[in-house]
Amino acid sequence: MVNAIAYMLRTGCSWRALPKDCPAFATVQTYFYAWSRSGVLEQVCARFTTLERLRSGRSADPSAAIIDS
Repeated sequence: MVNAIAYMLRTGCSWRALPKDCPAFATVQTYFYAWSRSGVLEQVCARFTTLERLRSGRSADPSAAIIDS
């Protein structure tokens, strides 16, 4: 399920264009929307960001931000 969601987000494909080795698009879509509404995806992304920052020797929290319009 996670791989199917990551593929869809990475490639920008439509739900129906998911590869055949992924679960049915309706199932993937249901999980994606449920995890989005419940905040699970945001928590997972935040955790991965923290782990990657620590792995590369940086502070867990960023010290600066760039805002572009």
